[in-house]
Amino acid sequence: MWCSWLPLLLAGAAVGQDSPAQPGDKSQPAYVAEFKKLKAETEKLQKVINKEYAAAKTDQEREALLAKGLFDKSAPLAARAIALVRPHAADKEAVPVLAWILNYHSKTPSASEAARLLAEHHLKDPQTLDAASRFTQSPMPWTEKLLQAVAGADLPRERKARAELALAECVKTKVELPALMKNLDSAMTRTLEAGFGKEYLAELQAADPAQLEERATGLYAQAAVKFGSEKYGSGTVADYVERVLFEMKHLRIGKPAPDIEGEDIDGSKFKLSDYRGKVVVLDFWGNW
Repeated sequence: MWCSWLPLLLAGAAVGQDSPAQPGDKSQPAYVAEFKKLKAETEKLQKVINKEYAAAKTDQEREALLAKGLFDKSAPLAARAIALVRPHAADKEAVPVLAWILNYHSKTPSASEAARLLAEHHLKDPQTLDAASRFTQSPMPWTEKLLQAVAGADLPRERKARAELALAECVKTKVELPALMKNLDSAMTRTLEAGFGKEYLAELQAADPAQLEERATGLYAQAAVKFGSEKYGSGTVADYVERVLFEMKHLRIGKPAPDIEGEDIDGSKFKLSDYRGKVVVLDFWGNW
């Protein structure tokens, strides 16, 4: 989970459909060509930012860069992009621009406005679900609201199942965040603050995990009832939901570990519960 967060939070996720016009395409609105220039400017700045961060040799140097807002330098470009597309928000050509803002400037006010415009005009566009789904494991202030709107739209069955599962995963992540963040060192805390924003991170930490868990469980169960037989991954929606609910009930941080039985290296039988109250290191390995 952490591996997927950090590149997404700090550098933004790549958008596969964010090239709305080809050079010399006269059929596209003028603002699309302006957006292409803005996108190129952003990519150039991002390379400079990434190079500066990569050059930091110690945690202290990296923390100092985060403290001075290194990764916020591109926020004004997001504001320019939203101003460019706002008058044309209902156009289908606006969708890649709005999705780009979500992906590359996810914690900015511009992203919240982009999410609102997508919810208002483009709930049925597949790119809206794709963009929102990228943030189920690093939910921003706008993520749950946008996914909820998409899940409530009149969509083809397969896409509606995806939307409801994405919404459930978003809420599930919010359940897990407080426990994951509890014992972070200062460097990781500052990294997350840079990705989420200090205020929103505090809001996530203050949320009631029990309430969120009940909501996430209900959303997963609802998806299984409505779409259980739909293909999802290597199985069905019902199979997937069963695995996730087992994980939530038994495998999350703070939950009692499921009891296991085995033999030690001397052949003596034991159970994990025999060591309750003690520190136990489990080494899972295999030879294939």
